[in-house]
Amino acid sequence: MIGVIFIAISIIGYFLILNSQVKNKGAILLEKAITALLSALLFSLLLAYLQYTPVEEQEVNVGYFSFGSLFVVYFMYSLPVFLICGGLYSFFADIYLNNVHYCSILLKYIIGFLTYLVGGLLIVGLFFGIILLIDGSINEWFILSIFKVSALPSLLFYHISLLYKKTLNFVK
Repeated sequence: MIGVIFIAISIIGYFLILNSQVKNKGAILLEKAITALLSALLFSLLLAYLQYTPVEEQEVNVGYFSFGSLFVVYFMYSLPVFLICGGLYSFFADIYLNNVHYCSILLKYIIGFLTYLVGGLLIVGLFFGIILLIDGSINEWFILSIFKVSALPSLLFYHISLLYKKTLNFVK
């Protein structure tokens, strides 16, 4: 079910990007792909670090995942979300943010921060909504998870995107 949603989002995104009036689409998409890859890498490392139980703390006869296994699982599931959903959202959010004129750099940062935060809530809310439709139950964990799982990745993507743009400007 989730795979079908990824395919549908990819096809819709492809046609939206193809019909957009943006120049240098290839360079922007490469930037988004690199940003998504770095974001998924850091996010997966963080989640693996938080879930890993060191050998000294492991109990006897209890199964534990190695750090590498945790990283691979988190990376495998987060990379498509970052690439497809995050990359597409970021492509159009940056078009919006670049077309608006701001009176200060701080205001531009705050508006970008909020735009990416809302985007993360929308993307993760969509997936949790689908799970809710399939499972049919909701609890307090559900509401807390939406905020935890959406805020960190979206803001991580935003800040890595900003660093990537600064690095490109510094190199030029």
